[in-house]
Amino acid sequence: MCHMKTTPQKNNESLTKVNISTISDYEISRWMALQEAMELIGDKCDEKNIDFETVELKPLEILKYVDNASDVIYYRNFSSTPINISKRTSDFSILDNF
Repeated sequence: MCHMKTTPQKNNESLTKVNISTISDYEISRWMALQEAMELIGDKCDEKNIDFETVELKPLEILKYVDNASDVIYYRNFSSTPINISKRTSDFSILDNF
């Protein structure tokens, strides 16, 4: 897992509290896809011994990954309808140009 540096918040009052029960399953799937994308990038950084902070993230590529992976994650985790998904989320091209 990637070792990302985080800066602590100075003013906790500025944080927005989210009631997770008001978020749809699909929205949760999109957040999970974003987390998965960051983990994939972090793993690649670790593999190549690159500091995550120095990587130039490509927002459009990450968005493309999230758009594709969120459907897979949704059907895998939240749908009661069986569906044949031909691709795993890791098959998408987020790391093609890394």
